[in-house]
Amino acid sequence: LGILIQRFGIIGNFIVPIFSLESQNYIERHKRTFESYVSNFPGEELILDIPFVNYQKLEYQRQKALKKGLLVSDNNDYVGAKLSVNGISNSIDIRLKGDAVDHIKDEFKPSYRIKVKGENTILGMKQFSIHHPRERNYLNEWLFHKAIQKEDLISLRYYFVKVILNGEDLGIYALEEHFERRLLENNQRKSGIIIRFDEEKLWDENIQFGDWIFGETKAMISGYGTKYSRQIDAFHTNKISSDSVYKRQYIRAAKSLINFQNNQATISEVFDLDKLATFFAITDLFGGGHGTAQHNVRYYFNPISNLLEPISFDAEPGSSMFILPHLNNLSKENFYYSFLKDNDFLKRYIKKLLKYSNPTF
Repeated sequence: LGILIQRFGIIGNFIVPIFSLESQNYIERHKRTFESYVSNFPGEELILDIPFVNYQKLEYQRQKALKKGLLVSDNNDYVGAKLSVNGISNSIDIRLKGDAVDHIKDEFKPSYRIKVKGENTILGMKQFSIHHPRERNYLNEWLFHKAIQKEDLISLRYYFVKVILNGEDLGIYALEEHFERRLLENNQRKSGIIIRFDEEKLWDENIQFGDWIFGETKAMISGYGTKYSRQIDAFHTNKISSDSVYKRQYIRAAKSLINFQNNQATISEVFDLDKLATFFAITDLFGGGHGTAQHNVRYYFNPISNLLEPISFDAEPGSSMFILPHLNNLSKENFYYSFLKDNDFLKRYIKKLLKYSNPTF
């Protein structure tokens, strides 16, 4: 039988072409389905027009970051452009976005940060980012924010949009809200400040020593990235410095977080424990531990309670858990060590885990 099959080329001349044709037909069918979906995409269409000179500036920044292995951006990296949505054109500033170069390695679909000029907003937002959906694990981040919102935590507006850049269809991007007052208004929070740990020292260390270290799992070579050395930063510092109310809020919020950082304040004196427990339990449910890295969490200072509320950002659900894997071996150098040693927080956290792991939820 083997001789006959070989002699008359049964496999090569008959069997392989049949399966190849079926495979090709399968690919073509699904390609047509996908192209039909994209062309009839139900989300908003963003039409970006970046002048050639400005686009070249962005490309130069991209090449420079690829060589360095890290994208470090500031306000000087923005260039002017136009963005049209629903036939309305807006002047914007735009730059590349991301820390790790996975955000910019794709020449035709890099991540961008956008700021709308003047008094206008786009989709109700003054600042937002757009990135390839894979950067946040596709639909996972969208679903995570829906769950966060359902449980009355501060959630970012997170959409999927179709992007056309200088006439070229780039397909579907994820749009992610940035941190400013409209985020708080959309979450029914009183106007206030949003603070975070400054990332500058962390990325400095990464560039100098070439190792991806966040201070939670490895000892620092230089000490830059430990929980004790990171500065407390805020968003829109120019507005804070020119407003006495915001300035007082910032001083109070920063002092609280610094005291906690240096073990001079308890968790209940600094954070809203119920919201904190909710945040970490949902994070564990979704495997969004990436968003709990010290440099990724943002905190809203509630001017009524004078406590900090967590704002999830860059969770990448499906990547890692927060507390459960570390309960027995958490180092004192870990920022969350004090959280787990506080019985009140731990009880709330376990109670929330039971709630969110219930199939009815």
